[in-house]
Formats: sequence, structure tokens, C-alpha cells
Amino acid sequence: MRYISLVSTAFLLLAAFEANATNDRLRLLGSTQLSKIENDRDVLRFAPCKANVSRLQLVVRKSDAEIETLVLRFGNGETQRVSVRDRLSRGTASRWIDVPGNERCLSAITVIGDSEGSRRKARVEFYVR
Repeated sequence: MRYISLVSTAFLLLAAFEANATNDRLRLLGSTQLSKIENDRDVLRFAPCKANVSRLQLVVRKSDAEIETLVLRFGNGETQRVSVRDRLSRGTASRWIDVPGNERCLSAITVIGDSEGSRRKARVEFYVR
């Protein structure tokens, strides 16, 4: 358990260092929990919308998770459906997902997925650049 925590911390420090090296600022946008129910749907809403988002990454805590789809809602009302289809182990992160357009303003993120192989709910954290 302590090893996983150390690996998670090291990963986040590395991500922060990479962000500094490229002049991008890594920000925690928010988090949600996924239940074991197949294709659980959770919505994170941001008011006012979170501006200047060009990339998005998910980090999974507490339990493994299977992320099927993200639906990004922008400040102008447009939506973008992103197929993730990835199983993430506790303490790991997804690839960086490019947000279409230049530094868009996010008003909501819908995540569709579920916790895998545990009684605990997976916590999914959303980081942006």
C-alpha cells in the first residue's frame, strides 16, 4: 500500500516537472467517484467554466477503474464525445487527451465508466493543462 502511494506521488511530481519544463501549468480540475455499476455516469459541473484548457488527464485512486467515455461540454454549449476505453489500475494515469480548439473553456465533464475488482469506489481525478 505504501509502495503504491510512493509511486503515485512520484508520478504526480514527474507530471508537475514536465508541466514546468514545457511552460504548461498542471491544474487539478476536480474529481468524482465511480461505483461498480456498469457504465456509471457522473457529471462534474464548473461554474464559471474552467478556461484555458488544452489537455486533460485522468488519475485513478482507491480502486481500479474502467473508463469508457468522456463527454466534454464547453462554455459555448458545444459538446465533444471522447472514447477512452481504458482500464486504469489504482494510482495510474491515462494518456493526455487533447481538447479540440485552442484553450477551450470547460463547463462540464461527464465520465462514463465503473470501478473494477474491488469493494471500494474508484476516485477519478481530472488534471488539465
